[in-house]
Amino acid sequence: MVVTVENPLDLLESAGLVTLSSRDPELEYSFKHSLMQETAYATLVRSRRMELHRQVAEALEVLQLSPDVGAPILALHYKEAGLPGKAFPYAAQAGDLARSRYASAEALAHYDLALSLVPQLPDEGLSTKLRGVYSGRGTILEVAGRHQEAQDNYEGMRREAARLGDDAMQAEALNRLATVKTVTFDSADAADLLRQALELAEHSRDLPMIARTLWNQGLYYLFHEPDKATDYFERALNIVRRPDCQALDDSSGIRELEGFILADQRVTHLVAGQFRLAKAGGERALAIFRSLGNRAMVADLLGGSAIMALYSGQPEAAIEFSNEGIEISRSIGNPWGIVYNNWAQLDIAFDRGQLDEARDRALSLLETARQVSFPIFSGVIHSLLTRLYVYVGLSERALEHARAGQEMFASPAGRVSWSIWESGMLGLAHLARGEIAQAGKTLEPLLGGREGVVPGFQGYFVAAPAVIEYALASGQHDRGLAFADWMLVRFEEEGMGRAGPEALYWRGRLNLAMGDHGAAISDFERARVGIKALPIATLEWKNELFRSEALEAAGRPQEAAAGRDLARSMAQDLARHIESADLREAFARVVSTALGTRGSS
Repeated sequence: MVVTVENPLDLLESAGLVTLSSRDPELEYSFKHSLMQETAYATLVRSRRMELHRQVAEALEVLQLSPDVGAPILALHYKEAGLPGKAFPYAAQAGDLARSRYASAEALAHYDLALSLVPQLPDEGLSTKLRGVYSGRGTILEVAGRHQEAQDNYEGMRREAARLGDDAMQAEALNRLATVKTVTFDSADAADLLRQALELAEHSRDLPMIARTLWNQGLYYLFHEPDKATDYFERALNIVRRPDCQALDDSSGIRELEGFILADQRVTHLVAGQFRLAKAGGERALAIFRSLGNRAMVADLLGGSAIMALYSGQPEAAIEFSNEGIEISRSIGNPWGIVYNNWAQLDIAFDRGQLDEARDRALSLLETARQVSFPIFSGVIHSLLTRLYVYVGLSERALEHARAGQEMFASPAGRVSWSIWESGMLGLAHLARGEIAQAGKTLEPLLGGREGVVPGFQGYFVAAPAVIEYALASGQHDRGLAFADWMLVRFEEEGMGRAGPEALYWRGRLNLAMGDHGAAISDFERARVGIKALPIATLEWKNELFRSEALEAAGRPQEAAAGRDLARSMAQDLARHIESADLREAFARVVSTALGTRGSS
């Protein structure tokens, strides 16, 4: 007997194989268990499966689903239908769309699908589409700090470009590969890669690619030859700002490239101490990336803006910039941005005497920094911990972090700024242990002014307290004073308001040691105003204490006694806000020694 079933789905539902999951806007059934679906799928003959996938894909195309929904589904169905030529563009589009909303894992899966289809595709017209897939995939890996995988990706891009004979694509692969190597200080062959890239770009007559290559040339010289880096950046900017380049639409990447050039030019200016130029270029770059909706670069530039606001003596603005950068970075899963935007906040917490917060945040950030293939971030965090432990008198811990930072700052010859930074932290730790000769090995070469554009000025800025402390400890007062004067002139020229009061404090100490009590009092009183305005609680009581000593030496005992009482009150107030027993007890010993020594002088 033959049984006619009006609706086969009713029979499947009654057998418990499928379930009605929706009635509106139309009936929708789903398998009750994924294993049932897999079993049913496996029973289909391969040719039948492929035909069904093709029919589904074509039906979906007719429906004109939104790209965000349709592209991933169509890529999968056309792949399973054995139509790689139809699947590839949808997979690439799905990757681009996922990347635009910072769904990184999803985007990588779509890009990987696209690349898996390449061996089945004809070479004709392939390179343009393939270039976008490799570039998008590499960008995700770079933002995530997965730089070795990014290098592997660009090596693959380079091989495909060479196979397809596409000079512009090969130039881009070489450029991006050189960028990753330069950023991670694995730059032994970066110069050769960039030379090849420039030759290929010029041969292709691709103006954006020529500009990109010049930008990368500048990036190569970023930290150690600022004049040369700036020259390459300016040449690149002259190209991207040409009317014919500016007329290109956003898909050409020309506006984004202009933003990248300005962002890295800002870093060169900052490292070289050209603070005003750095600030102006950074603001223009930030405006470009905000207009393009590039959240990763907005976060990066906010981190730089926070540092510059801190240096200019605007801590509240620095916190505002960095909070926005941290929020953006967390929302897109970007560890680079999280660490970079915390940089200024670590210094501000230390300045304000929030030592528990500074230490706890720094130790936590070290874990995040390890996810990023940029060792400088870890070095910067170790330097903050070095300063903190020196400040509270825990010199053994300070030396441990100084040495850990030394490993992070270790880089190819010529990375001047980081080398100076590292020397300052090591010297500071040795001075805290009373090891003056050992400190001199790293600090003696820094004791002296420089002229013109100084490649490692940011490093000098960080190392300055250690350099002047060494000058005091070794009796080289004249050289220390010349160094302090040089720094003060640069700070005033560049509007670096945060650094000025500290430099005045150090110059006051040098003048005091040289017996020029009037000059010392003047320096301490000028520093007093700036320290209070910022504020810098960790320096305020020390400045007051040395000011009282200068007043005592100048024959003003009543004012000196009042100054010592004020210094004691400030230090005690700072100590009351330290919650960690180890930091509080160590700091109490430092204060007791300082007040006892100065009080009896």
